[in-house]
Amino acid sequence: MAVCIRTHNVESGYQMIKPIDRGEGRMNGGIYIVRQRRSGQTFVEKRIKPSEINIGRREIEILHGLEPHEGIVRCYEAFLTKSPPAAALYFEWCDLGNLLCFIERFSAYGIHIPEQFIWHTFHTLACALSYLHFGIRDPTTPSRPNNRWHTVLHRDIKPANVFLKSRGGASRGITSAYPRVVLGDFGLSTRMGMGDFPDNGEYVGTMRWQPPELPYHSCRGEVWSLGAVIHSMCHLDEGPVSRPPHGIKERVWCELPEARRPLKLNPAVYTRELSEVLGMCLRFQKNERPMATELVLALQLLARRSGCSFVPLPAWAFD
Repeated sequence: MAVCIRTHNVESGYQMIKPIDRGEGRMNGGIYIVRQRRSGQTFVEKRIKPSEINIGRREIEILHGLEPHEGIVRCYEAFLTKSPPAAALYFEWCDLGNLLCFIERFSAYGIHIPEQFIWHTFHTLACALSYLHFGIRDPTTPSRPNNRWHTVLHRDIKPANVFLKSRGGASRGITSAYPRVVLGDFGLSTRMGMGDFPDNGEYVGTMRWQPPELPYHSCRGEVWSLGAVIHSMCHLDEGPVSRPPHGIKERVWCELPEARRPLKLNPAVYTRELSEVLGMCLRFQKNERPMATELVLALQLLARRSGCSFVPLPAWAFD
């Protein structure tokens, strides 16, 4: 079911539980955990600054065009009013926090993230990109290309925008015992074919998580960003782009080949198969990287070959 878009303010239908972010971003007018008065369910409310209503409208329209997907945060409701200008979106609450905090906790304890959870995260996000880029929900099943699909580029893939949600019930399978991994925060996304907002090579997102060809965004560029997220999980670091030397601006530094030096995985900790597929994503030349659909197939094959077994995650890894 697509996002329900209201033309009247629905904030009174929700009770605020606590703030997450009081609104420090470009378009962010505040993010809050709220409870819907009618159902008692918990949601996350993202308010849009009145000065950024047009950008908020784009996010609402893009999410409205997406069907529910296991790897994409679910938006249930949104409102957009003209007078006075106001907008907000209501998302599912991912109760286990974001991937950035998850990585930071493992780093603080000096413990490596279990490889099977990395495969789980890698595969889930690759499937999410396959859907966003091509409208293909399951690349492992033969299907006709969706010729009517207009590619969605997220343009801000990074650990802070990947969220974890408990499943709340019994699940079958190895990786399904792990939390859901979902890509969220579509505030900088664009849908190719939206005449009012093409991807024209503007600097958006966090530079250090963008591909080498920045400021230009593409499907293969987003595969690089996904690889950077996985690199961060494997090395418990801030990604494969080093900090700029003193006196060099970050934007200039991030465009240089010497800024991008992905580290090799420790063979005593992670398998050769994981190293191989991560290397595919982080290739410097865009055309040498796989598309998301190709990546899903590679992940499926190499994850089986890796022979990794399930390792439960410690309780301290989550909010």
